[in-house]
Amino acid sequence: MKESEGNNQYRQQILTPIALQYVIQIVPKLMEEAFDAYNKQKFPRTYFQVSISEYTNSTAGILLSVIALESYRNLLCYHQHKPIQKHDVTTDLCDLLLQNNQPDLYEKFHELLDELFIVRDVIAHNHMFLLDVAHDTDWQMTKYAAQLLEGYGDKKYNKVVNEESRTTRRLGLNVQPLLMSFEDLFKVLLVIDLILGIPNIILSNGLPLHIIYKTEKYWVNNLSELLTYYYVQIPNKDFMVDINKLSDGLRLDLNAFLSGELFINNICPKCSSLGFKRHSRILSCISCGYEIKFEVN
Repeated sequence: MKESEGNNQYRQQILTPIALQYVIQIVPKLMEEAFDAYNKQKFPRTYFQVSISEYTNSTAGILLSVIALESYRNLLCYHQHKPIQKHDVTTDLCDLLLQNNQPDLYEKFHELLDELFIVRDVIAHNHMFLLDVAHDTDWQMTKYAAQLLEGYGDKKYNKVVNEESRTTRRLGLNVQPLLMSFEDLFKVLLVIDLILGIPNIILSNGLPLHIIYKTEKYWVNNLSELLTYYYVQIPNKDFMVDINKLSDGLRLDLNAFLSGELFINNICPKCSSLGFKRHSRILSCISCGYEIKFEVN
């Protein structure tokens, strides 16, 4: 807000949360580096870790992306003149976005957010696992066990993490840091894209992130397009199936609350596969081949 104070002087009021800029300015570059390393993996070969380049770029991207949600919460609370619950970002976001609508939906959304913040905590607070790993002569992993050391984790961690798989229950996010990969970063950004697309009292069409990022092939303008750019190149077909199932479930649960161009809504009008619109002039399905062409004058 800018007000004239006479004598050609103006007064401004500026809000300082900057973390949403991380997703715009930094995370796309981290995602690119993580994907380059991810592309070198051998699927479905099993490992106790992904490459150093992949897990460092992926965990940094996850950390900055989830921090951005806290910035978003703070801005919403300010504009709605509501106090923040300093130690519970997830409850605040649920209250602000869903406004206690449909208790079962509220609980599912809360658990979804809890999974993102648990993974953030594992990274930010450096949770320590003791790994027991064995390989054969071909370096194929034959034994793997991960023990979270005493003093790490809490009730929320135990609620949302499957102790056997060391992944979160709904999103399947890895909590063993050396296994946090491009796939985990992709899922985190998919959920953040969804969260920012939920209409709010002060944001009738949600809060699209206007990313301006040059990929190898073309410019992308928002988070949905960035996710789609990588989705259609994913080498792990099992992961693509996983993303389709996750997106189907999220659309079913949250359809009444979603708006705008979201990755999970970007489906082929013929076969409903994900990744149909890549940007404003490329609309084609990688599953059934259906496409919409534009005439060039």
